Amino acid sequence: MQRLPRGTLFAVALIVAGTLLFLDNLGVLPIENIGAYWPLALVVYGLGAMNRCRTARTAVWSATLTVAGVLLVLGNLGILHVTIGELWPLLLIAGGVLMLVERGRWKGNTEEWTRRLEHKWQTRQKRAQRWDAVFSSIKQRVDSQDFTGGEAAAVFGSVELDLTGAQLALEGTERRAVIEANAVFGAVEIVVPRNWRVLKEGTGVFGSFDDRTILIPVPGEDTATFSIHGAAVFGSVTIRN
Repeated sequence: MQRLPRGTLFAVALIVAGTLLFLDNLGVLPIENIGAYWPLALVVYGLGAMNRCRTARTAVWSATLTVAGVLLVLGNLGILHVTIGELWPLLLIAGGVLMLVERGRWKGNTEEWTRRLEHKWQTRQKRAQRWDAVFSSIKQRVDSQDFTGGEAAAVFGSVELDLTGAQLALEGTERRAVIEANAVFGAVEIVVPRNWRVLKEGTGVFGSFDDRTILIPVPGEDTATFSIHGAAVFGSVTIRN
């Protein structure tokens, strides 16, 4: 379908409105209530949107707006018993039509969400190491040569992790790991090698979340990226060399 030049529908609407008003002034076609025709603005806008639409979504909603405008005009003229409050089911109809028209896109989105959830679950499984100290303390040295990260939590207690003998897991061409550290009225301290680049994304709430490391690359060894996030609430999380 060939598109009309921009502004054509608006120009036609002006011509029709002017003609009706002119006939009303001459008494040829009396118009008792000019306000009854205000929904024609919705019709013109909807037709214009359909003329410019490039997607099925735009076409469906433009058609819905056009139909709503026509029904409101007929209701204002007393031809049909229709008010604006009775048109809400058109939204359900438009939504159903849109789902049928774009079912391939919905399927694609569903598959993408499923892949993301599976990836997130696999990542959590891979980071299954946990260190939880509740009214207690944990001190552990980690020497894994494929360290992917984990979760450390200290609640009225302390967690001390020594990662100086560990090597981060290889992801693509870089070595990376992520740890989530949370301290509530407690303390989490993590010691890392000097050639690990630390990315701190934690927050302290009446507490401290500090990165005290100094990056010193080791000749012949790749620099690894160690990400840590979480929160310290009335407590502290410290990363140091």
